[in-house]
Amino acid sequence: MGLQAGIKADFISHIVQTKLGTISDIVYKSEIFISHIVQTKPEFC
Repeated sequence: MGLQAGIKADFISHIVQTKLGTISDIVYKSEIFISHIVQTKPEFC
């Protein structure tokens, strides 16, 4: 029981870390994209 619970907890934490990594990656890329648009199109500011 203990071993299975540990494996399950590791798996869940891995999923959470992967999702957080993906979200932060998307946020990072969208920030770069937005700043690029702002720099190239000043009338949007």
